[in-house]
Amino acid sequence: MIDSDNRLYHKWQNKPNGRWVANWGDLGGDWPSNSNPAVVQNEDGRLEVFLIGNTGRLYHKWQKKPNGGWVANWGDLEGDWTPYIVPPAVGRNEDGRLEVFTLNSGNRIDHRWQTRPNGRWSETHSLGSI
Repeated sequence: MIDSDNRLYHKWQNKPNGRWVANWGDLGGDWPSNSNPAVVQNEDGRLEVFLIGNTGRLYHKWQKKPNGGWVANWGDLEGDWTPYIVPPAVGRNEDGRLEVFTLNSGNRIDHRWQTRPNGRWSETHSLGSI
């Protein structure tokens, strides 16, 4: 949830099928109020969240271990200043690697993927314009 302070907040269950924690956890950032985060589970069980920032760049944050705390800082996944205009779409490939897709202001679909499950990210590649 993006709150009125433009930060991303989340809640979680305290055990499988259990109650939800009372307070919202702050994942930070400074996001547009209309941001829609995309969340996916890595092959090893860690959650990873993706958002488009105020400048149109793609950012991500991930858990340090399954069911654990989150890394402190948001990672910037886009090396250029291409403005993305819709929320990212992310999924996990059959071999466990995550892949994220974005649509930029020139109607070009770009994507990046983990080079191995739970690993580093590829450079941005274009799938062409629509």
